[in-house]
Amino acid sequence: MRITKISRFTTGKDNKPLINKNGKPYTRVSIKVAEHGDTFLSGFGDPANESWKEGDDVEITVDEVESNGKKYLNFSMPKKIDKGVEAILKGLEARIKALEDRKLPSLANGEVSAAKEDYPWDNN
Repeated sequence: MRITKISRFTTGKDNKPLINKNGKPYTRVSIKVAEHGDTFLSGFGDPANESWKEGDDVEITVDEVESNGKKYLNFSMPKKIDKGVEAILKGLEARIKALEDRKLPSLANGEVSAAKEDYPWDNN
């Protein structure tokens, strides 16, 4: 998604530092992206997004949350493990497709074949 506006805050509207429940300061990030028009998306600042600026294309997940009867949009960034899981899933999808196409490489000689003799454990 392309950032059209971005603001960072380390203090609240009362001009006091933003402090989390563990007593540590944090940065609140508000962004607008083309896909959501004039609606702000809220998230937390961290080293992965500290260099973001208007015009950047970023990979985020947007969630709608409700608080005190109002709906808000929050953003988060994919966690590193999410990308690893995605790579594993793509590999599994390719293997499933190969099985469906019966083009799974033979374990014995590395050749691509669907011949029954290539699968000695399959007695059917």
